[in-house]
Amino acid sequence: MFANIHRYVSKTSALEDIDTVMKAYKLYVEQIDSCGMEPILTLTRAWRLVKFMDNHMLSFTKCSKCGGHFVTVAYENSRYYECGLCAPPARAGKGAVAGGILLH
Repeated sequence: MFANIHRYVSKTSALEDIDTVMKAYKLYVEQIDSCGMEPILTLTRAWRLVKFMDNHMLSFTKCSKCGGHFVTVAYENSRYYECGLCAPPARAGKGAVAGGILLH
């Protein structure tokens, strides 16, 4: 979510790099708070994420099913990429039930 917000802010404003990161992070925290959740990303990690994307260690890859853009390792095969929402891992969500623990 932060990466998409940052990309939007950087395209629509003429702010310096750090100002863009700070504005995008503020919007990210506001969005997470409005959902009643705790932010996973800290400002330091957000900055590192931006730097990794700037250095092409990470990039956006479009999901071949839903069309959403997700952060992936550089050079991901975008033609066949499916996000974790369209193609969840085989054991996703089964850990608690398989281990005999039911969460309600």
